[in-house]
Amino acid sequence: MSHHSFKTMTIALISAASLAVATVPVSAHSAAYCREHVRATSGGGFDPVWILPLAAVGAGAGALVGAAVAGVSVVTGAAVGAGAGAGTGVLKGATHDRDYAEAYEECRAG
Repeated sequence: MSHHSFKTMTIALISAASLAVATVPVSAHSAAYCREHVRATSGGGFDPVWILPLAAVGAGAGALVGAAVAGVSVVTGAAVGAGAGAGTGVLKGATHDRDYAEAYEECRAG
């Protein structure tokens, strides 16, 4: 192999290696870092323990509104209100889980 061929091959290999390094994405954050980052920035997150209190508030509001406005019995109003309150709690939890997952993936991607 001539000196010129060796030099050309060396330059080609260095160029290829430089290109390969340049196309590697910036290192992503660790899983532990992203868990803590998302928890810290999400305002504490949703606690499933709130489903029952939301159901109780919904039951009370449903009983009052149902009896006063809709003319249904207090029991029917409370049942509908409890269902609405619990449903709101479940939806809030599902929304939080989705938002957490999206923020975590964005963090991991760098």
